[in-house]
Amino acid sequence: AGAAAPALHPFDALSLPLPVELTLPLTRLFSRRAEAAVSDADRAAVRALRPPKGEGRGGGGDSRIVVGYVSSLFQGRHPMTHLLRGMLAAHDRERFELRLYAVNPPPDAADEVAAAGYRDLQGIADAFVDASGAPLRRLAERIAADGVDVLVHLNGWSGAALDEVFCLRPAPVQVSYMGFPSSMGTARSIDYALADPVVAPAAAEFDEKVLHMPDGYSYFVNDHKQSARGVLARRRYERAGEGYALREENAKLLNRERERAGLPRLGEGFVFGSFNQPHKLDPATFRLWLEVLDAVPGAVLWVLGGEEVRANLVAAAGPDFDAARLVMAPFIAKEAHLERLALADAILDTPEYNSHTIGCDALWAGVPIVTLPQPKMASRVAASLITALGDGGFEAELVAADARDYVAKAVRLGADAERYAALRGALEDARLASKLFDTEGWTRRWERLILRIVDEPVREEW
Repeated sequence: AGAAAPALHPFDALSLPLPVELTLPLTRLFSRRAEAAVSDADRAAVRALRPPKGEGRGGGGDSRIVVGYVSSLFQGRHPMTHLLRGMLAAHDRERFELRLYAVNPPPDAADEVAAAGYRDLQGIADAFVDASGAPLRRLAERIAADGVDVLVHLNGWSGAALDEVFCLRPAPVQVSYMGFPSSMGTARSIDYALADPVVAPAAAEFDEKVLHMPDGYSYFVNDHKQSARGVLARRRYERAGEGYALREENAKLLNRERERAGLPRLGEGFVFGSFNQPHKLDPATFRLWLEVLDAVPGAVLWVLGGEEVRANLVAAAGPDFDAARLVMAPFIAKEAHLERLALADAILDTPEYNSHTIGCDALWAGVPIVTLPQPKMASRVAASLITALGDGGFEAELVAADARDYVAKAVRLGADAERYAALRGALEDARLASKLFDTEGWTRRWERLILRIVDEPVREEW
């Protein structure tokens, strides 16, 4: 790649059908460039600001472990705010001090939803630092002076570039999580990547050490059980003898809502949905979706986007495609989105860059996801979510072994009504008891990992 800045950004590379053997060198190049821009003297100066160890981890005699989370995405409307809220609130404050460092500016007070989410985060943290507008060097100095023991990089190579902060090594232990589902391409400014055995079975694909969430928990935390319980009332199936039957009162409501959305009524056409951002869809995946539609008469494809996306997909489908089988879903607010998701019969995942937040949303709404894991981490997240649902046969029904199996599993859902009812009913039953939505249990296990890594040898050399 040479000395010039690469034309491809690591985050954009996640959506492309590129092997780790190509994406990891790209990410390493970005990390090396960032680290080379910071001198040893700068790192030493920042490190010197850390409180002496004898003063307690948090300074002033406070022996709690100080955990800092830094992001440019602490915004009331951003998915990260929704996902992390419950975990942050669940931290054991007798053992951990929670500090949030927001690089993004506060939202406009006129945007009540965004402002409320921002205030919520401010109220959760022991300290909430508005670092917007400040040089990243000053933020690193503040983090070091605050005595942060474990610093969590929530952006990675997404959102605003925060690499300078982590290259200055303000904390003795630095972890990458959530924002960039891959290796950060360095073991110098990032010590650990938080993952799980499903998304990251091969540690060789990471330069940093890999922390696996234990006990069958997905690495991908969410807050749905706390913040979106109303969705549970919209379940479609109820127990009926040995199987499941439609809940008539909900079926009538769903049919009215499906008609308003331009979708076929229940039993008149299977609705395959995709609510991922359009950049995650590649031509090979779209061809698989068309195969599914061909095999399930009356089925429609319900895709997030506007007229431009629709025109592109209709053109890609070819002249024989019935455009009436493609229904577009506009962008809407989070709460309405969760309710709308329940109208879908199944979600077709995008294999190269999986459903992450959307995956949690769909499963919480009781909607099964058919996914096809690939070798890289971003391509295995939906499988991780499904695995964390527990022992309900979900993996066997929804996690495909190859492209043929992906199509076959989707077709089976659309063609076998009894089998579909059993799967969806079991999924609706599993939500509250599953590890996927156990935010409290997730937090306790994350804290155990923190306790382990905070006492491991500290990296001070470069």
